[in-house]
Amino acid sequence: METRESNCSLSVNNARVYRAREKRLLTDELNSLSNNAWFLGLSAAMRHDMLRALRVTTYGANEQIFYAAAPVHGWMVCVSGAVRLSIPSSTGRHLTLRFLRPGQWFGAVPTESGSVHVHDASAKGETRVGELCADDILYLSKTHSDFHLALLKWESFRLQSVFRLLEAHATEDLGMRMARQLHRLAKDHGVPNGGTEMRITLHLRQSDLADLAGCSRQRANEQIGKFMQNGLIRHENGVYVIKDPLALERMFTTF
Repeated sequence: METRESNCSLSVNNARVYRAREKRLLTDELNSLSNNAWFLGLSAAMRHDMLRALRVTTYGANEQIFYAAAPVHGWMVCVSGAVRLSIPSSTGRHLTLRFLRPGQWFGAVPTESGSVHVHDASAKGETRVGELCADDILYLSKTHSDFHLALLKWESFRLQSVFRLLEAHATEDLGMRMARQLHRLAKDHGVPNGGTEMRITLHLRQSDLADLAGCSRQRANEQIGKFMQNGLIRHENGVYVIKDPLALERMFTTF
């Protein structure tokens, strides 16, 4: 075990490893990891070994976790806060792809040398991220015969998510897409706000919502205005409040 830990320390920034070793997973963070459907489907022994190997790093607001085209050193999971996935555009602005909630794994799995990240990842507010390095992945694959099958299932879930997103962009109008994105944000990052209301805890820019819905900032602003006029949402204290989540869901749900 000592050798494996020593080898892992060579694959990440020394300062990050030092900070990570000073941190422990909190009860709420363990619960978030355990509530992930994919992780919950693993054997108890595999989950135990993965949690034991995790090195946790705390990132400040907007701090970069990794850049697109950077070498992959570890497979990551958001344990608290939120992770913003984005890609650089030709204009220099970074386009938001998604905001990950605690319990969601992200990035590439370091299974081969020379692999690189295909998108950027940064912290949305203070965020804690767990990481399994290449040596951890190798150890898990040797110790658990079904670990590679588990990775295939995770990749399958991620691919299904991409296809659902492509389908939505191809078949839904802007109102449906914006409603879908706001509903997901409320589900992933929302807290009860009295009655049926849900308050999205992330401070979102209109450009973020425009990127998520696949439209210009102007069109996003117009659509958000319509939702407000119809009493579906409101904006207060820098965050969005979903006044009627069920009504918002009916806008994009087909029966």
